[in-house]
Amino acid sequence: MGELLKVKPEFEANPTPRADAVKWFHRTEAVLTAPGEWVAVEQRVSLAREFRRVSRQLLVTNETRPEALPDVTPAKAREVSFEAAKRRGLLLMARFGGFNWVRELARIKPGEDAGALNERLDSFALRADGRASLAAFGSRCGELFDAVAELARKPDAYLAADRLVRISPAHAKVSDARIDRTRRERVRGYLAWQAQRTYSDHWYTENGLRYFNIAIQKLATDAAGVVAAFAPTDDPFAPYLGAEPPFPVTPKLPTRVAVTDEPEPQLGFGFTARPIPGVSGYATFWTDPKLREAVSTVPLDTAIARVLTRPAPPVPLTPKAQAQALAVSGFFRGRTLDAATALDFYPAPDRAALSAPPPPGVSIAVRADLNARKRYGFASGAVAIVLDCSGSMGRDPKDPKSVGLYPKAVAALDALLKGLPPGTTVTVWTFGQKTPGAKLPEDTIRELLAPTTLTADSDALVADMVAKARALEPWHESPVTRAAVAAKNRIRDAKVPFRAVVLISDAVDNRFAVDPEYGE
Repeated sequence: MGELLKVKPEFEANPTPRADAVKWFHRTEAVLTAPGEWVAVEQRVSLAREFRRVSRQLLVTNETRPEALPDVTPAKAREVSFEAAKRRGLLLMARFGGFNWVRELARIKPGEDAGALNERLDSFALRADGRASLAAFGSRCGELFDAVAELARKPDAYLAADRLVRISPAHAKVSDARIDRTRRERVRGYLAWQAQRTYSDHWYTENGLRYFNIAIQKLATDAAGVVAAFAPTDDPFAPYLGAEPPFPVTPKLPTRVAVTDEPEPQLGFGFTARPIPGVSGYATFWTDPKLREAVSTVPLDTAIARVLTRPAPPVPLTPKAQAQALAVSGFFRGRTLDAATALDFYPAPDRAALSAPPPPGVSIAVRADLNARKRYGFASGAVAIVLDCSGSMGRDPKDPKSVGLYPKAVAALDALLKGLPPGTTVTVWTFGQKTPGAKLPEDTIRELLAPTTLTADSDALVADMVAKARALEPWHESPVTRAAVAAKNRIRDAKVPFRAVVLISDAVDNRFAVDPEYGE
């Protein structure tokens, strides 16, 4: 193919010798008439275009110089005739339709299959009885054509008969009725496809009639006329000619809405999807034509909120309802939906509660005696506070405005210490802060405040404690578990009714898995 495209015989500027042009012409004809898909489509198109040009100039304008053709030897003539015979044989095999069809035909006329016939075409030119083998090939093809005609006359094979009748020999007694039935069946199938497409479009007319239903009925009538000669067993139009389906999506409106004196009252409502099989898209809903919302016909969490407009003055002085209606309209491919809900506005209440303000400066003073204060005025517990000062609590180095979580943690420590009642034993621990000489994050666990009992006046202690915590710099990783256990052990033996450990952290322990004491 590539060599033939490179030649491009020339007839004007540099005339190609007639013998070479004729040889190119016959070789190209042989390639173009060979069956099969072994040639790329683009190359076949280009070669066909070149073949048309050469045939037009060579056979019509006759612009080449007459030249004597070289003598053809008997061996060459035999080779050319065998090539032509093989090409015609391949065309016959392609006409049968390949191995599967030859297998079906062999059931009617037993004999050599497609493999044996192809082997004859490949080898007959090399055999001593080549002509006899070729004749056997032709005889077997004749038997297969008889089988084609026999299959084409079967009453239950009208779809396959469309092809079989076309490849039957001219002398075969076959009818074109099956071709006609196949065409009619396919036209009916196309009309059914048009009906399905029309139904999926689902359009209505301007006066609310089902346009798609009218069109499908017309298509069904046309299809019945096409296949009137034979009664089909199925009805592909029936699924599209049923009762009118409901509107594909409807608003879920309350039966009644009561509105009092709240400012800018709103009503929100969702939708119930009732999908129509084979139909999809979006419906449009609105309470105000200027504000339209698209709502899918498949179930989705779609909702619409609208501000309710109060009735115009005058406002009634008695608790009387001012009734209105909120109308909701929908549109889907020419079809409309109207829905509404009742709105009752109550500008005046039916009941009112009034109370007089207490006189100014009134207060009650309560004092407890010394024994009560000693018994109940002081706490008797122990609290261990663990403050996370690891790197995750610090500022983001990529954000110059970042302050991190640590300032909030120190503020929480301050609030916690100030909220504890006098008599509580408190200890404060930290971990993760930048610590000189610390090789591991576990080395940063420090007791910032030894167990100390809070007094009634512990403001200076709390301020000093918070200042120390604020001066720390978040740095290392987070041994949360080890720090919490250390703080717990510090108050484990305290002689108090209750003990508690409070962790102020982002709660990410990234050292537990490698901790030699807790990691296993």
